[in-house]
Amino acid sequence: DELIAPPVIVDSEAANAAAPTTLDMLTAQADRHHPRLMTAYQRVQAARGRVAQAGLYPNPVLGISAPQLDGNESQYNGFVSQEFVTAGKLDLAVKAAQREVTQAKFEWQQERLLVLTELREKFYRTLAIQNRIRVLEHLVHVARHSLESSQKLLLAGEGARGDTLLLDIELQRAEVALQNAYTIYEFSKKQLAILVGVPHLHIPELAGDFAQELRPYELEEVRTALVSVHPRVN
Repeated sequence: DELIAPPVIVDSEAANAAAPTTLDMLTAQADRHHPRLMTAYQRVQAARGRVAQAGLYPNPVLGISAPQLDGNESQYNGFVSQEFVTAGKLDLAVKAAQREVTQAKFEWQQERLLVLTELREKFYRTLAIQNRIRVLEHLVHVARHSLESSQKLLLAGEGARGDTLLLDIELQRAEVALQNAYTIYEFSKKQLAILVGVPHLHIPELAGDFAQELRPYELEEVRTALVSVHPRVN
């Protein structure tokens, strides 16, 4: 698999200020900015550089010496040396370096799977909190409307004070639950920003669907994919 492009600097707040944030958008940010993925990417690049170096002959050595310094009678010697690599040692060195590249890629892939798994879990947890806020906002609206109606009936002499008190308690409970949800939601969005490696990332709201239909997988298909691409298996 090809690696993600190296990190670039983007104006994350301007790019995300208008549109809701999707999981794909956060994944792209993590690929470019997450510290562990950046480190793994740099290791792959370094291993690739060693492949190129392993296929080259050692640099020639040019030297000069002066065994005797005595004015006009001084003596100077110059020499050039070159090490010749034989018996296919260069090919062996290249193959060994290529294995390092393969190993570095697997380590990058493994790190990416771990990071994206954590990101997906946090994204959908935060999305669930966002959906809960919408439900609680509606509940608060209904509870407030019910309380106002009960108070009007009480003033008109047609309602019961006990009903009004109960509705007032229900409204307070709903408002407290909504405020707690707001606090957890903002904290969770900050955690998402930190998780993708961009702590200042502005996330206005999330866009996602719990009800989307997933493609069915056959057991043999999953086994084949596991054996062929999973870094711990390879």
